[in-house]
Amino acid sequence: MRIFQDWNNTNNCNQAATIRTQPSPGNEWEGISLFPNPASERITMIVSGKDEGINEIEIFTMEGKLVMMENVKFVNEEISFSIQHLERGMYYVKVYLSDGSVGSKRFMKQ
Repeated sequence: MRIFQDWNNTNNCNQAATIRTQPSPGNEWEGISLFPNPASERITMIVSGKDEGINEIEIFTMEGKLVMMENVKFVNEEISFSIQHLERGMYYVKVYLSDGSVGSKRFMKQ
C-alpha cells in the first residue's frame, strides 16, 4: 500500500511512504511450513500451494517489533535461515511472494 502526502500543501502529493501491516494471529497462512518448530539455531520454510517464489521474509516479535528482514532471490522450493541472534520467545515470520501474496506463520525460538 502506498500513501502519498505533501507535508506543506495537502492539495499536492509529492512524497511517498510505504506502509506494511504487521502480522497478527488471525491472518496465518496455512501454506507456510516452518520446521523445526520450536527451533534454536536455524529454521526452514516451505511455501506450498503457490507457484510463485519467496521474495522477502520479515520476522517480528509478538509485540510487532521487526527484528529481521531478508531479501530473497526468487526461491520456490524451501529456504533455511539462521535465528541464532534472536532471543527466546514467540515470533511471526511474514513472507512476501513474487505474485504479491503475503502470508505469516508463528514459530518459537528456544
